[in-house]
Amino acid sequence: MRLSPPRTVDIAIVSENLYCVLSPNDTMGFVDHVGRVFVAHSGSDLSHAVEVGQSLSWDEAVLMVVKAHSSRHPSAVTKSMSCSTRPRSAGSRSA
Repeated sequence: MRLSPPRTVDIAIVSENLYCVLSPNDTMGFVDHVGRVFVAHSGSDLSHAVEVGQSLSWDEAVLMVVKAHSSRHPSAVTKSMSCSTRPRSAGSRSA
C-alpha cells in the first residue's frame, strides 16, 4: 500500500475572529473564535456550514474541520494531513 505524501491546509483570515480552512482545491470549513472558544464549522459556504465541534485549542478546532471534511470527501484529504497554523489574509490564497 502506497501512502500519499503529507499535505497541509491553508488558513485565510476572513475577519477579525473568523478563519477559513482551505485545502488546495476546496474550502473545507471555518473556525470562529468566540471568546476563549474556537468553534469549528464544516462546509464550503459559511451560511450553510454545520458546527462540528468546539475547543479551547486552535489546532484541535482546525483538525475538527479537516476530519469532518475528510469524512464527506475521503479522497480529498489524507490521514497524514498537517495544519499550517499561520493565517493568511483572504486575498493571499496560494494555489
